[in-house]
Amino acid sequence: MSNKQPALLGIFITVFIDLVAFGMFIPDIQLRARLFSGEGIGVGFTLASFSLAQFIFSPILGRISDKIGRRPVLLVTTSLAAVSFLIYAHVNTLALLVLSRIVCGIAASNISVAYAYISDISTKENRTKFLGKIGAAFAAGFICGFPLGFLLLHLGNNQPYLLGYTAATFSFINFLYIYFILPESKKNHSSDHEMSFNPISNILKYKQLLPVFGIYFLGALAIIMVDTTFMQYAVHHIKITQLQTGFILFTLGISSGLMNGIGVQKLTNHYSNQILVITGMPIMAFSFILLPYATPWIPLIMVILALGLSRTLIDTSIVGIISKSIPQDMQGGILGITLSLQSMARIIGPPIGNYLLGSYPPAPYIFSGIIVLINMLFFNALYIRGKYGKT
Repeated sequence: MSNKQPALLGIFITVFIDLVAFGMFIPDIQLRARLFSGEGIGVGFTLASFSLAQFIFSPILGRISDKIGRRPVLLVTTSLAAVSFLIYAHVNTLALLVLSRIVCGIAASNISVAYAYISDISTKENRTKFLGKIGAAFAAGFICGFPLGFLLLHLGNNQPYLLGYTAATFSFINFLYIYFILPESKKNHSSDHEMSFNPISNILKYKQLLPVFGIYFLGALAIIMVDTTFMQYAVHHIKITQLQTGFILFTLGISSGLMNGIGVQKLTNHYSNQILVITGMPIMAFSFILLPYATPWIPLIMVILALGLSRTLIDTSIVGIISKSIPQDMQGGILGITLSLQSMARIIGPPIGNYLLGSYPPAPYIFSGIIVLINMLFFNALYIRGKYGKT
């Protein structure tokens, strides 16, 4: 085993534990927000508060990690995660719920630090392969966290105590793991490049990355519109149960995890990131468009599998392109911008997707497919011009 492999395993475990704790709350957040505020703006504000905090703090924490190292930031964010979960365990008002989500959003901004950690321990040649393994940790964490959340809610009689304290325990274990075992990846804490702590100004400042930032944001917007409407579409229009829909989403998580853990590693041995993006985009676009017309079960499962494989391939490859296009001492800050863009998509995507769903049920999926097709044409033009190299 190379010297980099223990560090890779360490950050994989860190991210996995982090995402298990985060994924546990997905079954409960919407229902608890509705309990405190009724249907409407209270639920939307609660969900948006997490993404807004992540949007603001991802480049900040990433940039701080560029200057002082990755471990200190990871230690602080795992502590914040534990605090947010303890607040959630005792939440009895909408204000406390929103506070818990804001603190959790700040803590979850450490994803940019995890990406930067990978850039520290990898070379340009194997970076996308390593990023794929972290993507597999994300997927595996969600897959394990989602059913665990259902179980803990059931055991806790739908009260948040058991859920919150279990997640806080996971975060405390994560803190101890980082403190005692995870090595620091960044040896040189100096930086010759300056960045603002304002995410918008950073996005505009690095003009050479604006096209690929735009592609990344539009792709995330398309995915979010589908993710935040599919449960409703499946139950009310495809006429399948919530349990069956959960099985479909589990299939999506499994396919994404396998592609990240195995597929990306194999494919990057033979093809550049750009080729993988160009290959994945038409598959994703037509998967979106076909999704509302796919009937249970085999056609629907096939479309979901194609969607899971293509979205993972595209996301990991684009992050790889960005990482290889920037100096080493800016990895945390710039990769934090990509997470900010994803958070921005989470803020504006759900209302757009749900509006389209109410107007014409297949519309969110057709519109998302069109966005990805436009992205494909734009990316092809950049590739032909040789922008960002052919890595």
